[in-house]
Amino acid sequence: MGATLGDFVRGIVVPDFDTMRTFDRDDASKLLTAVAFAGLGGFWTLFYSYWMREKGIGMAGGTGPAGGEAQPALPASEPEAPARLRAWHRYLSIESLTGIIGNLFTTLMSCLLAYAILRPRGLMPDQFDIAVVQSEFFAASWGNAGRLLFLVIAGAFLADTWLATVDSVAHASRCGERALASFAKQDRVRRDRPLLRGPGRAQPRLSARADAA
Repeated sequence: MGATLGDFVRGIVVPDFDTMRTFDRDDASKLLTAVAFAGLGGFWTLFYSYWMREKGIGMAGGTGPAGGEAQPALPASEPEAPARLRAWHRYLSIESLTGIIGNLFTTLMSCLLAYAILRPRGLMPDQFDIAVVQSEFFAASWGNAGRLLFLVIAGAFLADTWLATVDSVAHASRCGERALASFAKQDRVRRDRPLLRGPGRAQPRLSARADAA
């Protein structure tokens, strides 16, 4: 294992492209996509704000839960405000760094296991067989019990991602509907507002409903 780990580390630091015989150059775009969207991915990162709002971090503490109506929350001009801002910034930095390091570690461990266990046997995870092939990580030490345990954990991760997606997309759809309703209401108010024509004179403008009639 020591030699395998050494070869893996050297391959990460100084890739030897001449010996990468199992890598098809046509798969480079797939590899870059997989690296860019490791974890939940860039699309789901947009939903990070909902998670912060639910936790009440920073100014989100005055907005209420994501499922309810948003309440105005503006920074207060107080002497302790800069200290609170630094505390929020420190919290976000630590939390983001923890996620980055954790994802990087698990990704490298998966790559190491694939290099040490799957590559010598010619096993290549592909499409719907990814979890099945990767279950050999545990099966190498624990047999069929390890393979079953890995598949159960993989299923739990997929379910977690699915639930996070459903919840986030639902929040995004609801926020979008509220924003569109707010814009429509403002537009109706603007259309029904009297239009000033000339100094000191106001002539009412017909509403959109009246125009249509």
